[in-house]
This record gives sequence, C-alpha cells and structure tokens, in this order.
Amino acid sequence: MMPLLPVATALEQLLALMPVPTETEWLALIPAGSRVEPGQRLEFLPFNLLSA
Repeated sequence: MMPLLPVATALEQLLALMPVPTETEWLALIPAGSRVEPGQRLEFLPFNLLSA
C-alpha cells in the first residue's frame, strides 16, 4: 500500500492550482459601503472567488 501524502503537501499542491486574485477581485469581496480600517485583517476564503 502506498503511503498517503502529508496533508500540508496536498494542500500546497491544491493552492498552487488556484488562480491568484487580482486587486479588483479582492476589492469586489469587500461589501459595498463597508469601511476597511488601515491594518484591519480581512478574512478570505478561496472558494468565495470560485463561486462568484
């Protein structure tokens, strides 16, 4: 039986296949009218872009 790939390696390979969002795509994820303070951390899930 072949050993399974480590989870980290599998995730890295999956992330490498995903397109890198452009600045416009990042800004589109911010709800209209909301304020983003300098230094505020934006939570981002890659599948949000895939379902858009």
